Amino acid sequence: MNGFIFDNDGVIIDTERRLVDLNVQVCGELGFIFDPALRSQFAGKPNQEGIFHLLKAHGQEKNVSVQDYMMRRDVLLREWYAAPQFTPGFLSYFHGLLEEFPGVSVGIASGTDEEFFEMEDRYLGVMDLFQGNVALSNRDVRNHKPAPDIFIYAAALIGVSPQECAVWEDSPLGIAAGYRAGVPRIIGYTRTLGAQLKAVAEEALGSDLRGKTGLREGQDIILIDAFDERLALDQTIRYLRR
Repeated sequence: MNGFIFDNDGVIIDTERRLVDLNVQVCGELGFIFDPALRSQFAGKPNQEGIFHLLKAHGQEKNVSVQDYMMRRDVLLREWYAAPQFTPGFLSYFHGLLEEFPGVSVGIASGTDEEFFEMEDRYLGVMDLFQGNVALSNRDVRNHKPAPDIFIYAAALIGVSPQECAVWEDSPLGIAAGYRAGVPRIIGYTRTLGAQLKAVAEEALGSDLRGKTGLREGQDIILIDAFDERLALDQTIRYLRR
């Protein structure tokens, strides 16, 4: 593997857990109860589309406008992005990978809103951490995940073919996008969706991730539960060295 490409929200920064709290608050303001168990139906989708599917999953798409929901949620998101936090254990995990694979090219492939990413970068210095290699769907490609565009673009950005890359993702749409881009190694981070991740990724891809139709020859996936345990780093290193 000559290139490592990371999703941003839920992998690098701890957005997804915070989004549960924000959605609970916004749904409460709008008169219904947010159900975290339904997140697999909208996790990883582009902003407005994701909100529509959130409302639809809760049976509220005719009662609440996407624009109203987005306006309320984005006010709260701006407050959070003013002082965001890395996902627990991510930095030590990331630097551990770089120690084991010196010279590897690293980049970000994310659907994060450009405004929010700039706020994140000002606070955490993420651009420097990733050598300036940041691909954002809303800015850089036509089609969002699960289309492969963002990973193909990110691989070109770091000067490595997708077939030489590993991808870190916490959303089923992102996992499907990585496979469609021809990436041979996918690390699925389960903190966002837990045990649902693999099953929903298979649904997004339209086939069994371990089956002949789900993976091209040489493609593979592992799931890790936490970055803040040495076990996850050791497991990832062994996987990438196969």
